[in-house]
Amino acid sequence: MLQPYTMWSPSAITFANVNSVGSSPFDIFVNTNNTIYVANQANSRVLVWTQGSTWPIRYLSSNLSSPYSLFVTTTGEIYIDSASSTGRIDRWTPKASSGVPDILYCSMQSSHQIVSKALKTNSNAFAIVVGTGSAGYAANMLNQPWGIFVDINFDLYVADSNNNRIQLFRPGQLTGITVVGSTSINLTISLSYPTGVALDFDGYLFIVDKYNHRIVGSDSSGFRCVVGCTNTVGSNTNQLYYPTSMSFDSYGNIFVTDTTNSRIQKFIRLNNSRVPSYNQPKFCSDASWNPNATTFANATNGTIGPSPYGIFITINNTIYVADRSKYRVQIWSNGSATPSQSIYGSLMNSNSLFVTTNGDVFVDNGYYNGRVDKRTTIANTSVPVMYISSSCYGSFVDLTDVVYCSMSNYHQVVKRWVNDNSSTVTVVAGTGSAYNSSYYLNRPMGIFVDINFDLYVADQYNHRIQLFRSGQRYGITVAGSASPNRTISLAYPSGVVLDVDGYLFIVDSYNHRIVGSSSNGFRCIVGCSGIGNASDRLRYPTSMSFDIYGNMFVADTSNNRIQIFNFFTESCGKYTKMKSSEAIKD
Repeated sequence: MLQPYTMWSPSAITFANVNSVGSSPFDIFVNTNNTIYVANQANSRVLVWTQGSTWPIRYLSSNLSSPYSLFVTTTGEIYIDSASSTGRIDRWTPKASSGVPDILYCSMQSSHQIVSKALKTNSNAFAIVVGTGSAGYAANMLNQPWGIFVDINFDLYVADSNNNRIQLFRPGQLTGITVVGSTSINLTISLSYPTGVALDFDGYLFIVDKYNHRIVGSDSSGFRCVVGCTNTVGSNTNQLYYPTSMSFDSYGNIFVTDTTNSRIQKFIRLNNSRVPSYNQPKFCSDASWNPNATTFANATNGTIGPSPYGIFITINNTIYVADRSKYRVQIWSNGSATPSQSIYGSLMNSNSLFVTTNGDVFVDNGYYNGRVDKRTTIANTSVPVMYISSSCYGSFVDLTDVVYCSMSNYHQVVKRWVNDNSSTVTVVAGTGSAYNSSYYLNRPMGIFVDINFDLYVADQYNHRIQLFRSGQRYGITVAGSASPNRTISLAYPSGVVLDVDGYLFIVDSYNHRIVGSSSNGFRCIVGCSGIGNASDRLRYPTSMSFDIYGNMFVADTSNNRIQIFNFFTESCGKYTKMKSSEAIKD
């Protein structure tokens, strides 16, 4: 059983390459004993690996001709498609070296139908399960169907490839329901020629999205890209090239036939115990903060230099500030009034930073040095983790150790997995040109990636907050100019964070304020009196972060200070201490 928000390593291990599986392998099956079966179409055989073996321990080849698909039962019987030349499906018993003709479910792509035959009948006749025999888009028609899955309720799921959708056919029904993709009645995810579909124990779907070169999946929070999420085709470890099928092993690892790359890729399931390193308090709808701030640090007393930009507070209440004019990062441990540590390491004009749960500090070092550096707590050394063309005005590290950088000067957000062997970055949002349509950004600043891997961008010069769903390059305006919903006007927003319920808090820089949302909509929270240097005013703020109590720390950049706006506990009734996702109780 997969837990909600299960994640996989974005970079795969090559389990088998062209030397063993031949060119263009199509199907893979992993049974409950972790025995792996691959249809080696080019060499007209099926290869078998037992758990832990690195080379096939068995080859099935007699009477096979260019097998495209296979299925293995719990008793070890193997059903292999050999229909392209022999017109049949063969059953291989566990001890056999040759096949016995038999038929089960078969997805006949060129006939636009799914057919079946009961195993215990002597007749060679098959039954048409779904499809009319003609290509079409109607609910009772298919167009080049590919992968299929039958669940324990005998519901049939079909990858209706050329219709860019997944169809569900209830037992005995000829009319399908679109559950994913084009014309789905629910908000799902767009598909391009899907070729495989599988269900986990809870009935959540995983789909081989072939022409998008990725695997997408669902859980209780909806659909997202799972692996192959670079938005580009390729042969790197984090890329796929027209994949056709997938299968899980008993550990939840995903095996993918990366067909055009002529390899089988294994994506390791990651440990689900990781939690965000930043605070996401839970607030009531009427939450409020003291409008008069306390100055936490400023240039006057020398704790920070002029024009601080980035601030980050961990779930341990350790505070980090990118002190760019002093070429350092200042660190305050919980409760300390003065910095307990300073990080230097050739930093130049750092605009943003992010700290992971293990204490590693990721710092923008792009202005002069063209990179993002990681300062490790164990070795106490800095190493480059991403090479970039400009400063990162927003930095983020998601739960799979993917580093994001908002390259404002290039109107893009890029990412790279920390452990990737390749130094290549992937463009997540933006085209490289400034514009205001859904695919473009104009001087993006702060960014936030939630646990669903949805990306929020403070699209500064477009005066809006853009949401890019995981794996999507098309942005949705969730606040500011051109939002489809009534939100709030913004002027050059520079930062965005989410609370535990997904409500937005935005640094509205040129309006010199922080605005936020709740079930009651958007409102000004602090800095609501206009520009200035009094305790209730801000001057071109750039970023913000919550501490564990829900207090708001703001980089009041042009006032050369860090301000604390204390949360009014009584605004939500009886209060209990919040740690990341702990609730404020009424």
